[in-house]
Amino acid sequence: MAAKFPEASDREIEPQLVIGIDFGTTGSGYAFQTRADFKSDRLRIYENLQWGTARTQYKTPTCLLVNPDRTETWFGDEAEQEYIKLRPRDYPHNWFFFRNFKMQIYEKDITADIVLISENGNELPALFVFSESIKWMRNHVLNFLERTNCSYLEQTTKWVLTVPAIWTEGAKQLMRKAAQEAGIDRQHLCIALEPEVAAVYCTTTEANPPDDPRRDLDRTLPTGPGATNMIVDMGGGTVDITTIKVKKDGTMKQIHMAAGGPAGGQKVDEKFFDFMSDILGKSLWSKFSREYPVEFYDFRMSFETAKRNILPKLRHSRTRDEFLITIPGAIIQEFERDHEMDITQALKQKHKTREKVEFEFGKLVFKGEILRKMMKISLEEIISYVTQVANNVKALGQPINAVILVGGFASSNFMNDEMKEVIQEKLRILVKRPTHCELAVLRGAVLFGHNEKILTSRVVRMTYGIGVTMPYSSKYPKDKKFTLNGNAYVSGVFAPHVLRGQEVKIDEWISANEYYPLERDQREVLIFVFASESKDTRMTDERDCNCIGRFEVSFGDHEGSNLNSASTEISFNFGRTELIIRARDTVTRNEVFESLTLK
Repeated sequence: MAAKFPEASDREIEPQLVIGIDFGTTGSGYAFQTRADFKSDRLRIYENLQWGTARTQYKTPTCLLVNPDRTETWFGDEAEQEYIKLRPRDYPHNWFFFRNFKMQIYEKDITADIVLISENGNELPALFVFSESIKWMRNHVLNFLERTNCSYLEQTTKWVLTVPAIWTEGAKQLMRKAAQEAGIDRQHLCIALEPEVAAVYCTTTEANPPDDPRRDLDRTLPTGPGATNMIVDMGGGTVDITTIKVKKDGTMKQIHMAAGGPAGGQKVDEKFFDFMSDILGKSLWSKFSREYPVEFYDFRMSFETAKRNILPKLRHSRTRDEFLITIPGAIIQEFERDHEMDITQALKQKHKTREKVEFEFGKLVFKGEILRKMMKISLEEIISYVTQVANNVKALGQPINAVILVGGFASSNFMNDEMKEVIQEKLRILVKRPTHCELAVLRGAVLFGHNEKILTSRVVRMTYGIGVTMPYSSKYPKDKKFTLNGNAYVSGVFAPHVLRGQEVKIDEWISANEYYPLERDQREVLIFVFASESKDTRMTDERDCNCIGRFEVSFGDHEGSNLNSASTEISFNFGRTELIIRARDTVTRNEVFESLTLK
């Protein structure tokens, strides 16, 4: 079905309520703001702090529990608590429990039927998992608004859902479709890029108001006209980087394509879990994680606290540079039976744990240096991404005023101090961390929803084009040659519409190329869209060229003329995080708009 492309007047309607959802790898949360508050005090943004647990927290774990017949779902802390309550009579192996599942679609070939694998090995369609998670968040928001007597009218509300900037078009489209299936109307939905909205937060509010008690000179951010900042969003799964320049009128433009990769806090978790597996043995570690859900939940929460609180360096000679993790007594007893010695002695005999891990009063005591070494591996990856972008921007003749760290992983003082020491010394660029850096994406999503026009242009990460059939010539491979009506053609030719690194303005229609049908009675066009990391791709089957989806365009009959009567003019719009195509019949001037359909 053809999509109606919103007219400019439609997009200029001011929402009376903006709800932002930060759907993170390890944690998710939401915030909202009325239009009246946005106009009077942009910092008056309301975050939900109650997730049904005793803890006060901005986010709930990104995990979903689904019962065997898929009729009931739980999300976040509720999913964790329900899952650990399952008993053998509940047949837990038939349930579906997903944790940190967002990374399962990172750098994957996204198709309409892509599936996710639960922690207990069961599979469900990715669309179902994401839509049920977003639906749960949506219902939680609406219940919260009702309890607080905040007026809600769907027609005047905008929902902003954040995704990583380094995600593929297919992954973004999957999230858009999931949100729609969760009950959020397409016309009231905005898919926003995480580091971009963080930039909006840092730039439009200074992210550290003068009356904030935590404000200090070190946190003051360069946000005035002409300032160029690199926003480094250090989340649970990925590090996501964008470089933004503030224009004279206060709007912003991206000056370098988004960059980053899988170097978030989850990688540290994986390294520590491997370390624990080495200590206990794979079999016993697996038993601990599977058969002691309550204790394993506490174990993970303790490690999260350790990551946040690990000391950058010893600040006092009497400071205890260590962190404690509780292990169930039954696991310790089984360990000692298997090794025929007590765990204290075993830890002293292992080279990896000698003088680094001890056992005291039912707890494993780890030296802080163990965790710092694990975090430094992610740190080096992040610094590598930052260095590459900084050098590219420097080559463009654009000085960077500051590298601004945001995201949950950035709240670690160790990561902040190490980033500052290396980048300021190596690249001569200031490193800043705003107050409430862990909320920059969430609050920025709300602010962006009130004013999407604040971002005027982006730099595309890929070369985008379509697959076409061309008259055959010797420059094309012979194995793609075929004959039709006595004429030789070649299939699978890549026709580029926008090149990697090209700047595109928001809502700009670009590359109005004309294409001709092969069949005289052709009335429909199926257009396959490809993305490539190269600017020089010639054929759609080259190694770094991948099909990301398709557009189905149907013109029907126009006063006796069908599609073959003239060329079809194809244009793309990349500006608003959703890839839109415009197909125009050059004779009738009729045109249709289509959004990307997953393969």
